[in-house]
Amino acid sequence: MVSIDYVETTADHPDGLRWESHPLARPNFASRYHTMQRLFCVDKVGKNATTYWWKIWVASGFNGMGRSLQTNYGVRFHNDPEGIVYPYMLVNSVLMKDRYPGLKEFCKKWFKGSEGKVHKKEAEENDAWILDMYDAYLEQMGDKAAELPYPIPDKKSGEK
Repeated sequence: MVSIDYVETTADHPDGLRWESHPLARPNFASRYHTMQRLFCVDKVGKNATTYWWKIWVASGFNGMGRSLQTNYGVRFHNDPEGIVYPYMLVNSVLMKDRYPGLKEFCKKWFKGSEGKVHKKEAEENDAWILDMYDAYLEQMGDKAAELPYPIPDKKSGEK
């Protein structure tokens, strides 16, 4: 299955809802590049990336005996041939070091300085702030942006 489209429109979704199937970045002890396939609801589509949301059950309450639904947000970069969705918290992590060099540092700088205050406020009000950040990252990469993402290094053979 590639996607599910709900054509019923609402005020929040004038075009209806679209759920897409993509791999989700889920690093573990065996591999930082581990993924699992799941369905995501399309949130916002930008020029170079798309944001998604999905819900998961998490333990809550006294001794973790309760369960509650938590909404997570992620981003898929359009130039990623594997279509991996990265949770927002992984975008400025070591996971990006090999495939998107400099993105981790760029994301951290995005929230620093005088413009950083504006970006922080935007991030609190709009969950799609990452689309603007990624567009700016690609712009500063210049011609190198066309080569992204770099292939995942093969640790066993020592080749990239």
